[in-house]
Amino acid sequence: GEVTTLNGLDVTVDVTMTPMIDDANVIAADIFADNGIVHVLDNILLPTYDDVTEIITQSPNHTILLTALQTAGLVTTLQDLSAAYTVFAPTDSAFTVFLASAGISAADLLADANLSNILLHHVVGSAVLSTDLTNGDYTTLSGNSVNVSISPSVTIDAANVTLADIIADNGIVHVLDGVLMATA
Repeated sequence: GEVTTLNGLDVTVDVTMTPMIDDANVIAADIFADNGIVHVLDNILLPTYDDVTEIITQSPNHTILLTALQTAGLVTTLQDLSAAYTVFAPTDSAFTVFLASAGISAADLLADANLSNILLHHVVGSAVLSTDLTNGDYTTLSGNSVNVSISPSVTIDAANVTLADIIADNGIVHVLDGVLMATA
């Protein structure tokens, strides 16, 4: 079954044959210590997320994005496990710079009638790892395109990808240092 770890994410435990935690075999079990029990694994466990919103929810650097997604009613959409998404996720710092340059407050952004489209401009309707990105335009769920450049580093429009390939069951999140705005 599923067991929740201290980081708030689940691992899958399978003891039907050889004991496994996610994709790692338990090679030594029940090593007792003063403060607990150790199970030695033959592989490193990487965080796995149920959906792309769980990545954003778990991140201390995406509170503005999470609040905006909740306000726009897009959390349920991005939790759809039958879909695949690539989310370009601006950090709180990126939003702070954007808000200052636009001369608006976070409350103004959240009240913007176009909030949903602004957020959907950060989402592509397929899962694309950074290694699969190519130079060119990608159409977002807003209907507008973002321009991807992979050399010398990966940028989406003018924003840098600062952390790539955070994988969820329904897609990928790439963290950005800027907010993407559609040009008409």
